[in-house]
Parts: sequence; structure tokens; C-alpha cells
Amino acid sequence: MKLLHLIAEELRQGKEAFRRFPLSMTFAIMAAIFQCLWLHHDEAMILNASPILFSAVSIIGFFVTTSSYLYLETVREKENFHSLLIGTWMWNFLFLVVSGYRLAAMGKDGIDIYFAMPTLILFAASGLMVFCGGKIHDERRFPAYVLVLIIEIAVAYLYAFVLFGALCLLVVGADVLFGIVDFSSAVTYLATLCFMPIMATIFLSRLSAVESGHKPYGAGIHVINNLFNNILAPVLSLYVLLLYVYLAKILILRQLPTTSVVNLILWPMALAVFVLFMVDHNRDRTAAYYFRKIIPQAALPLLGLMYYAWFLRVHQYGLTENRYMIFALGLWVAFAMVHFIIQKRELHMILPMILIAVLLVSVFGGPIGADRVAFRSQKKRLDRILAVFIETYHP
Repeated sequence: MKLLHLIAEELRQGKEAFRRFPLSMTFAIMAAIFQCLWLHHDEAMILNASPILFSAVSIIGFFVTTSSYLYLETVREKENFHSLLIGTWMWNFLFLVVSGYRLAAMGKDGIDIYFAMPTLILFAASGLMVFCGGKIHDERRFPAYVLVLIIEIAVAYLYAFVLFGALCLLVVGADVLFGIVDFSSAVTYLATLCFMPIMATIFLSRLSAVESGHKPYGAGIHVINNLFNNILAPVLSLYVLLLYVYLAKILILRQLPTTSVVNLILWPMALAVFVLFMVDHNRDRTAAYYFRKIIPQAALPLLGLMYYAWFLRVHQYGLTENRYMIFALGLWVAFAMVHFIIQKRELHMILPMILIAVLLVSVFGGPIGADRVAFRSQKKRLDRILAVFIETYHP
């Protein structure tokens, strides 16, 4: 009876997710359907395009519509709500059309749409919108809201993973014992089912409890706060000290930095931004307090070292999309560190919003987008190589 009660509760929550986020759930189901069509026959075409294109656009649609629903709930009491409602859904429509056009252009060039950098960037940017949508008018509680959403994403993923494992066990049994199911082909369909519509349903059904405060997050938040305050903050502080020892070695021995230092600085500093974001409210004189005081200033010279190493690499081999993104994300990290230096209030929603803008510019920036800039850089490099070749062998 307890199992039946649990199933009934999950179904009730799933119904709530459909009621509150109808378009989001529709996009999640569409993403799974289109991906299954592509898995069934990778040469299938829908409206002269691969189903994988529609699946990718549906994933983006899931994120942006969820963000829009959360945003509209915060402005429901405003006098101009109807104007905001129309403007929000028009923006959703235009964003999906432009995203679909951008991804379709990549597909025509023979690029693997799902794993291309612009697609992953669009997934990241639209996913970040979900974090901003619900608290765009309540910035002071934004860090706590982000933390709770991360917990809910982890819970939804855990549910989906357990369900996926259980279904795989059943399919393996049916395959080995009776030979009625081919596990090797069924496993991809099971993954699609569990990690798209089912995971989306679990996540969305728990959002109402997030905002109403009905879920007991005290223990989970306490554990994560300990992780940030007592583990990540001290470890990152020691790591920054290690980088300064390396910087001193470069200055004393007058060596050029290795190009690997770019990633060794950028990603830990990006993690440091997230840690600063989560511990900025802490005013107790703990490790996190001194981390908050010291790291923003200490990070800026290290970012300068990173850009110097980045410039050496670009000077040798030109600019690529990866190096463009490193440059852009480095600017965002530098902006975040300056923000933590000069901002005395805990109004940090500007950080994910600026990151979203950076990601979208890299995809839709036209002449300053990642692909166009990288193309021009590599073309100039090849022109120089060709000119040297001609001068050398055909004087």
C-alpha cells in the first residue's frame, strides 16, 4: 500500500507539472520523441531537417519556457501584466526561431548538431535562464534560491538515474532469459525516456514546493554550506597561493608561462566565482570570510597571467572557437571579481545574466561571434603561411 501511495503522489506531482508548465512539459516530450526518431533511423528527415535538430531546439525550448513561466509568476500582480505576458512569449518564439535557424545552418554544413559548441552554449545559456527567472525581482534571496534549485536538479537526476538502472535491469532480464528485447538498442531509448520527459517532470513538479518552502532543505543546505565554507574556500585559497608561487618562478627565472596555465587558472577561478557567490553572505570570521576578502583581488593578476599565456598561443596558432570562449569567459570571471571587490550588497544576479549575454553573443554575435572571429583569424594565418611558402619556393 505504501508503494501505491508513493506512485499516486508522484503521479499527482506530475499532473501539477503539466498544469503549471504545459509548454515546458510539451517541449520535454517533443525532445524525447524527436531523439527516439533519430535513434530509430539516423537518416530520417522532418521538414527537410534531421530530427536531432528538433530535439535540440526542444531542449532549448524547455529551458526558456520554464524560465518564462517562473518570471511571469513574479509579475502576475503588476498592472502591465498582459503586456509582459505577450512580450515574454514573443521573445520565446523569436529566440527559438533564431536558435533553430542557427543550428539548422550547422546541420547543413555537416556538423554534429548535438555536440557542436554553439549547441552546448545555447543549452548552457538557456539553462542559466531558469535560475534567473524565478527571482529576477528578489535578488537578495537569489543565492539561496540557486542552491535549492541545484539540490532539486540533483534529486531529479538521481530519481531518473535510479529509474534508468531499474528499467535496464528489466530489459537485460528480458533479453537474456527470453530474447524478446535487444538491450543494446533499447538502452538508448531508455536513457532518452528517463533523462528527458521523466527527469523534467520530476524537476518541475518539485518547483512549487521550492517556492512555497514546503520542502525540508535545512540538512542539505547545511551540508552544502559546509562544503563551500570549510572545504572549497580553503582549498581554492591554497591553490591560488600555489599559482602565485608559479608566477614568482616565472618572474624570477624570466620564463614564458606554459599554455596549460590557461586552463589551470580559468576553470579554478570560475569555480571561485561560484564559491564567492555562495559564501558572500557569510560574515563570520571563518576561512570563507577571508576567502571573500582576499580572492577577488588575488585573482586579477592571475587572470593577467592567463591572458598573457593565451596571447602567446593565439600568436602562434591563431584564434579558434575554443580560444575565443576562453577569452570571453576570462572577461566574465574578471568582471565577477571586480564586482565582488566593489559591490557591498548581496545583489549578484547580474553575474549569471552577464554570463548568459556572453554566451549568446558568442553564438549570435555575427561578426563578433565565435565562429566568425575564429574563421577570420585562421584565414589570416593560412594566408601568411601561403605567402611564406610562395616566397620560399616560388621567388
